[in-house]
Amino acid sequence: MDNARTRFINKGWAAWTVTTRDGVELNCCLKEPTERDIPDGQRYIIFIGGNMQIYEFWLAPYFEPYARDSRLGFLAFNFRGVGRSEGAVTCVEDMLLDIGACVESLVMRRGVKPEHILIHGFSIGGALAALYLASPLAMPGVCMTSDRSFRTFAHAAFSIVRGFGAAVAEPHGSFLAVYLFKATCWELDAEAAWASGRIQGRKVLVYNRADNIVCYAAASLHNALVQQPALLQDVAVIEVTLRDAGGWAMHDFPLYIDSRAWRALINAERKALGLQPIA
Repeated sequence: MDNARTRFINKGWAAWTVTTRDGVELNCCLKEPTERDIPDGQRYIIFIGGNMQIYEFWLAPYFEPYARDSRLGFLAFNFRGVGRSEGAVTCVEDMLLDIGACVESLVMRRGVKPEHILIHGFSIGGALAALYLASPLAMPGVCMTSDRSFRTFAHAAFSIVRGFGAAVAEPHGSFLAVYLFKATCWELDAEAAWASGRIQGRKVLVYNRADNIVCYAAASLHNALVQQPALLQDVAVIEVTLRDAGGWAMHDFPLYIDSRAWRALINAERKALGLQPIA
């Protein structure tokens, strides 16, 4: 893990530490934008990974080409208790504090405007990004990409446990599963966050109808939002269609492998941040 990080610190990335409001130090890695002459200041992406993802292992296969192709600044971090970040997660609010600390570090230490920051949340990270941006912690105007995420953690977990056949047959999931996740405060209700009207920045939504983890019918955030068209107004929507030779749609491949979706994502994010598309 340290070796992976050190290699990239020698290739234009910088070690970056942020401290949360409750005093926890988070281990991060930062890259400056390659597009320097930008009107109104620099733009940055903050990436929130999926379950079991440590940023050091994604520097080479994903974050380096992401920063290169987008020409934007990039901040990758580990939540408290992951890798070399201090502390431990005890509740969802801890992770929202971690996200907020990363946003605040760019604003306070780099002079970046909130509307020039885009949080890219992949999978569970998409739900956490939405919850943060709908919370009182959020700085108004921060943009978001929700990438192959779920409507609630309960719906995603139910579809995985029951299998895709059962999930498609019962798209609303199990009442008991939803109740249990609500009772333990781990529901991660991204759908409610989107519906709250409190997410003020521009939004990009990425989905995959054949996703092998987030079953589209039972758990996909996109499938939930298309039932409420007003929530998708002014949202850039991108469908991932790449499959392997056997027709398998892996959930967590780096998105640049799907060249069509990748190009659409880069330009949608640049537009959200007030920049021109890349030809």
